[in-house]
Amino acid sequence: MGPIWPPETDYTEASKDDALHRVIAAVRSTPPPAQPELSPEDRRKHLDYIQAVVTRQSAASSSAKGWLLPVTTAAFGFALTQHLWPLALLGVIAVILFAYLDANYLRSEKAFRKLYNTIARAERMVPRFTLDPTDADEPPADGTPEKTRWQKLKQSYVPEWSVWRSWSIAPFYVAMLVLGVGVLIAAAVTRPAPASTRENLESPPTTQTTVTTSVPIPANVVPVPPRP
Repeated sequence: MGPIWPPETDYTEASKDDALHRVIAAVRSTPPPAQPELSPEDRRKHLDYIQAVVTRQSAASSSAKGWLLPVTTAAFGFALTQHLWPLALLGVIAVILFAYLDANYLRSEKAFRKLYNTIARAERMVPRFTLDPTDADEPPADGTPEKTRWQKLKQSYVPEWSVWRSWSIAPFYVAMLVLGVGVLIAAAVTRPAPASTRENLESPPTTQTTVTTSVPIPANVVPVPPRP
């Protein structure tokens, strides 16, 4: 309950504990206020709101796959033709990023589907027209420790393993990832040699040969001495 006791009071710890137990007993003995029954029209409207969110998440997931295909096609195609393994690595990174984005869309869609089922089956009371998927979760049991900050971040940003194994995530992105790794290896192995090395291999070294020809001099010809 926080620091509710003013510092100038002189209540003993026993009296504070007694007040705490009386407050707990009063809260537990008070029945919850009766919530008016949700009309069928309001329930149907609430389900329409949730269905619109589910449809938007599904469309975003399809859009992510549609954007990934031209990106990877261009990256892997240029990497093979130009023998550029960094470009293939860029395509592999794009596959991983789109897979994470698509998995989060699916995680959000499943959470809203759970909220939809909870409201449609009237399994428990939820706030009227709520769009918070956590309202469909079971209330924590007494004595359950509060989640740490890391656990809250993990729950909000890291999809569960069941999401990664889904038929719409694992087969598609694993196949794209294997293809990208293959293109990366092929582009790195078939990388052409530098221009200087290629020229040395293609053009053999030229050698200069000096041919000396001796012409015989007739006997009656007197050689002319060179001028000074």
